[in-house]
Amino acid sequence: MADVDHLSLPQDNGHSPSHTTRNLIETDKEDLRLSLNELKDKYSSGVVSLFHEETLHGFSQRLVTDIVDHAEHIFSSKYLTDNLAIYSSIHAIDVLEIFQEFFDVIDDFENEMDELHLRKKHYTEMRTICSQVQCQLILLTIQWMN
Repeated sequence: MADVDHLSLPQDNGHSPSHTTRNLIETDKEDLRLSLNELKDKYSSGVVSLFHEETLHGFSQRLVTDIVDHAEHIFSSKYLTDNLAIYSSIHAIDVLEIFQEFFDVIDDFENEMDELHLRKKHYTEMRTICSQVQCQLILLTIQWMN
């Protein structure tokens, strides 16, 4: 399990207020890398596409490497989205859950998850509305062409 240094930081820097770094040994990094690769494989399972599956879900091997490289500083979704190529609340949720499982030091983990789930719900609702509008536009175009 990783050792954590406790320091005080301002809230708006993407770090947890009571933590700036965690010291990781190589086995911590390797275990983290394995879990992140399992997550990446989960995103890729069942995907059929002409394109590389990573282009569809956005969780690449490069992102896995970046997360492991930044692992000493990851204590919040803000750090993930401000410093890494994580643009999906689903990815942020899954990554933070892995960190909580491994290190159990994410302050206010439940509130962090609630906020991310709300963002995910809002995004899904907006995507559904956009899909409905697109379908209506397609139907209007077909009707106009006939």
